[in-house]
Amino acid sequence: MRIVVTSSGASEAAPPINFENIQGLSTFSTGLAECIAKLANVMHAPELATRLANKGIALHIAAPGPLASRLFENASQEIRDHVRDMTVQGIQNEKSSGPHLGA
Repeated sequence: MRIVVTSSGASEAAPPINFENIQGLSTFSTGLAECIAKLANVMHAPELATRLANKGIALHIAAPGPLASRLFENASQEIRDHVRDMTVQGIQNEKSSGPHLGA
């Protein structure tokens, strides 16, 4: 048996996780929530793999990267612009600060 955890480059754009405001109630942002969720996937996967190894369960984490899809085919122009802007910002953040695990 195996478990596949998916993540993305968004994990590298996440700031350190604020455990005092884990739900983001005071500063919620959909883009930030996505980045933090992906970072959490990356951070918990090694521990989960360790805990499941003696049960014969393999755990893999994958960040498939961009792929061609029709996901936004029927989305409004506003949504398409928002996703484009988040992607551009994520690429700029990655180039300026490099990857990190929220330390």
